Amino acid sequence: MAEQTTRARHSAGRPRLPALDLSIPWPGSGARAEILAAILITALIAGFAGNSYLAQAASPASTLRAYLVAQSRGDADGMWGLMALSPTPSPADLSLLSRADLKAMLQEPSNRIPVGALTTAVTGNPDTGDTVNVDAVYRSPSGLQRSTYRLRRHGQAGPYPRWVVLVAPSALLINLPAAAGDLSIDGQALAVKRAVAQAVAVFPGRHRVSIAASALLEPDTELVDASDGTRALTVSFNENLTPAAEASARARLHDLFAGCAGATALAPARCPQSHTNVTNAQDIKWQLLGDPAGEATFSGSSQLLTAAGHFQMLLSYFDSSVNGIEHVAVGGGFRADFQLTADGPNTAAIVAASSVPPLTRPPEVTDEAVKDVVRQAFAACAAATSLAPPDCPYYKDTVSPYGSKFVNVTWSLNGDPLARAHVSFDTASGLFNVSGPFSMRVHYERVAITNYQLQDSVDGTFAAAVIWNQGKPVMGGIDRTS
Repeated sequence: MAEQTTRARHSAGRPRLPALDLSIPWPGSGARAEILAAILITALIAGFAGNSYLAQAASPASTLRAYLVAQSRGDADGMWGLMALSPTPSPADLSLLSRADLKAMLQEPSNRIPVGALTTAVTGNPDTGDTVNVDAVYRSPSGLQRSTYRLRRHGQAGPYPRWVVLVAPSALLINLPAAAGDLSIDGQALAVKRAVAQAVAVFPGRHRVSIAASALLEPDTELVDASDGTRALTVSFNENLTPAAEASARARLHDLFAGCAGATALAPARCPQSHTNVTNAQDIKWQLLGDPAGEATFSGSSQLLTAAGHFQMLLSYFDSSVNGIEHVAVGGGFRADFQLTADGPNTAAIVAASSVPPLTRPPEVTDEAVKDVVRQAFAACAAATSLAPPDCPYYKDTVSPYGSKFVNVTWSLNGDPLARAHVSFDTASGLFNVSGPFSMRVHYERVAITNYQLQDSVDGTFAAAVIWNQGKPVMGGIDRTS
């Protein structure tokens, strides 16, 4: 007992320390479930958001957006991974459809179209269909653009479908002139046959089609728009002769005109001039006025080159009905087709042509100046000493009865025949045409058994043509029209 009392007394004399709890606190079962649920929901939300982002990034609209942005930057590599070529509607002779060709085409600035405020709308169900159409609306430097693109499912990117833009190739129809230099498209040399139409498959867009200089033709570059893949685009070149080739062509044309001027027919073959309103012409001669070969213009397509212009000639011939030389002013358009051969331009004929551009009247040539030329011709007719003078509008029957003959013929004008005359300029021939009424008196003597003093009046209308050649007038004859 005492022992117990003594221990109790010693014990009461020391301070007591609290007991330590070394266990980790842990919520109850309800709190643990809430935390686990929150973690799971967060993971699900993150997974759903990531899945939506990846699905959106792999959508047709996003693919088209990336494709158009790459095109605006001129990024051929970026476009190449987002596109696939559609089959060409018809086989092409040559093809420029590689990645290098796409890169070369994008060197043309007009193919790099900036796209701003781009919006897209998908037609079709990308979840079930293999192809969809995407309508794109965007703002470019030339204004609001609307285009429809076709996209096709092309494999998978993980669990998501991959889409590519279908690009339909366009076709350029090229007929390289036989005399042209080498051909290139967008700076890419292309071995095409000459003088044969060939189809070249290209990416839709604008292309620079160039021909190099040759001995006969100057270089030429044409910027063509092949955006429409539904039809082939024919490429036309400007075939301009080199100075040496043009000089050769003009020399050949000059020789041909010289041959035509030396012709002795009213309508010579392989020549542009003709005058068929004559039945009894003899000793036919043609005089070439001006230099039609030197003033001709040249144009062409394919391997054919055409020289075109205007010519003027003065025809003279002996007319037995008036026992003298008649003159006729002749003019009009002409054309000469040259074959461009390796030896140079070659042609064998000049033909009359009505499709040449019209001439312009020389402003310095007045109506009164033209009338003065015809007035002088009438004065020469009034000085004639025969009843049927050549180049004159009046004709008095010279058939003499009983073998008599006419002598002492004198003509006189009744007034000025140009007082009421009309002057016009023919833009097709370059001739000044003058027409109007005239009146003449003639006195003559008929010599037979008995001599008779006779007089008569000759009235009617006339037509005359005047050529103004290098500042000087050339008078054709005067015809009576009624």
